Amino acid sequence: MKGSIFVTRQNTGRPVMLNVASCRYRLGKLASAAGVKWRMSNHQCRRTFAWLIAQSRLGNRSLIFLKWQFKHSSMSMT
Repeated sequence: MKGSIFVTRQNTGRPVMLNVASCRYRLGKLASAAGVKWRMSNHQCRRTFAWLIAQSRLGNRSLIFLKWQFKHSSMSMT
């Protein structure tokens, strides 16, 4: 679904997609609970996501996934 990000589960156990507005709202609540004063965006999570994937048990093979996920044109960009 275009304009949607992240898969989560509702109380029913069905997978659902969060749209961008819903993601921003949830990040805002998380930032507020953590005492963060600035407005957070989902783009700020990209580096942490990439680092966690790169450190996973997949090792260097995970870089191919990150290249695809981030829509990079080359592995050197990843």
